[in-house]
Amino acid sequence: MDKEMIKALRCLGSQSCMGDCYADVYNYKNRFDVKAAYMCCGEANKENNWIGCPYYQSKYETCIDDGCEWLNKVADILEGKTGGDEDGR
Repeated sequence: MDKEMIKALRCLGSQSCMGDCYADVYNYKNRFDVKAAYMCCGEANKENNWIGCPYYQSKYETCIDDGCEWLNKVADILEGKTGGDEDGR
């Protein structure tokens, strides 16, 4: 099981309808809470009171700049496991 791929999928699946990622939504909701830690797209940094996003991974990137070419791999895996028909149904 590729845990990094699962995190990458969860990252995409957690995006708001405006395309904001989980960390962006978390930070926006907590923007006026001075005690809330800032969530970064990366590893936690306790010195700056930053928490790491639970969906952060570096293997598949974030898809923002270069697209998600690895999604084709995911589609292939899912088709193999679900036995999809040739016409996509």
